[in-house]
Amino acid sequence: MEVRLQRLHGDPLSSMAAMATALAHELNQPLSAAANYLQAALRLLDSFPERPPAVNEALDAAATQVLRAGRIVSQLHQLISRGDSDRTIQSLHGIIRHACELTSPLAKESNVEVILHLDALKDSVIADNMRIQQVLVNLIRNACEAMSASKVRKLTIKTTLKDANLQTDVIDTGMGIPRSVDADFFEPFASTKASGLGVGLPISRSIIESHQGRIWAERDAGGGAKFSFTLPLAAENLTEE
Repeated sequence: MEVRLQRLHGDPLSSMAAMATALAHELNQPLSAAANYLQAALRLLDSFPERPPAVNEALDAAATQVLRAGRIVSQLHQLISRGDSDRTIQSLHGIIRHACELTSPLAKESNVEVILHLDALKDSVIADNMRIQQVLVNLIRNACEAMSASKVRKLTIKTTLKDANLQTDVIDTGMGIPRSVDADFFEPFASTKASGLGVGLPISRSIIESHQGRIWAERDAGGGAKFSFTLPLAAENLTEE
């Protein structure tokens, strides 16, 4: 069964930029308020010289996480709001390898074996390196999390040529896609994770579609999940003999 990512109304990347702006606006206020409350609590504690050191440590840690959340929201907004000026001819295999390097600590911590089958003979695409890298990092992270309860933890990334397109498959050995899943699974803010915001896949879809590609998910024959996306080959690939 194949589950296709649902389109948002209008231009997908513009819609996601608007969503990111709204998300940043809605989250900045409570995050700022939380930071102010934590600072006030720390000042109040100064009047209690006998307070346990662990209290200060906990509040400091909480303040650090609040600031981190604010930076994540800001980065999300910047990522989606960027224009197309950084699109150049890129080696998709190079982008994949870099994404694997960035997620290597997570893979090791999760005891996940990463297997690369970059078999496409041509891999040049016109792309924004950072955006495509973000798609891959998101898919790799999702795959590692999906295998947290699996005895066999293998993540396979492979590339194949499909006419004038280059297809990338990210395959895990997790529990697979629930049979009860419907299109809402890929809608903004829809997530099967208890702590997830549900924006990773919609953002990935918007990035791929803005590159004239497509992205979808299906159950892998081995029982896990397979997320695939295509990107058009750069014109130089199509003229080569």
